[in-house]
Amino acid sequence: MARKKKIERIHVRCLVCCYEWDYSRGFPPKYRVKCPRCGSTRNDLNRKAFEIWRPEANKK
Repeated sequence: MARKKKIERIHVRCLVCCYEWDYSRGFPPKYRVKCPRCGSTRNDLNRKAFEIWRPEANKK
């Protein structure tokens, strides 16, 4: 029997609102991870996985 790959829990911090949460869907993520509080994609997990942030939506 093959063992399932253990999914790590990664601690993530939003760089906009400083909210912290655990991400447990594997690394690297397919899509950019959004902050559950403010919806921003600027966090340290995306920084490691994608290296460059996607431009935020217009903040007018």
